[in-house]
Amino acid sequence: MVGLTYKDFVFGFAYDVVTSKLSNYQSGTFELMLGYDITFGDDSGRSRF
Repeated sequence: MVGLTYKDFVFGFAYDVVTSKLSNYQSGTFELMLGYDITFGDDSGRSRF
């Protein structure tokens, strides 16, 4: 999994490898993620995670 944050945007990418007998039918899957951080009021003392 790889991710990065740019200003208030969050981007992510993940790749899942199949390790079971299903690997004969599927090579894996990938996921893309896009997020936006919305803050309300003064959140200076609050952790983002």
